[in-house]
Amino acid sequence: MLKISINNLDLGGIDFSGDSTPEKFNLQNLDNDEIEFTEPIIYNLHISQVSGGVLVAGSLKTDLSTTCGRCLEDFKMPIEIPDVCHFYEDAGNLNEIDIAPELREDLLLSLPMKYICSEDCPGISIDTLMQKKSEEFDEKLQDENNPWKELDALSDL
Repeated sequence: MLKISINNLDLGGIDFSGDSTPEKFNLQNLDNDEIEFTEPIIYNLHISQVSGGVLVAGSLKTDLSTTCGRCLEDFKMPIEIPDVCHFYEDAGNLNEIDIAPELREDLLLSLPMKYICSEDCPGISIDTLMQKKSEEFDEKLQDENNPWKELDALSDL
């Protein structure tokens, strides 16, 4: 929750800036397991009363942790939204408004379809992929629940 007291607004409006945890924007339990918001969300907003409501305009910035879709390496991806703008109609009847849900939507809508660490990322090489698959296969062979483990022990005789 990020609540703004409307009673404190004057004709020029107020500047509202700072940072907040992803939990305040309800970004910790997303259905997307590819990304994780780990850094604070930095906001710079100007809030003013206008005819018929309250206008919130400004910018948002944060980093999220994700995995590159090409090379499968973990990296931090910067997210910047320079043009946040929300109008709250009939806000004059309220003492305060919570702007966190709309800012959360802005952050989620700014996410790309694919996460790529850089434009010139060559992707994963076939050698790296084969090595990774070989390591996974070796781990499965070492697993205690491996049904072939006793047969493998016979080959060592």
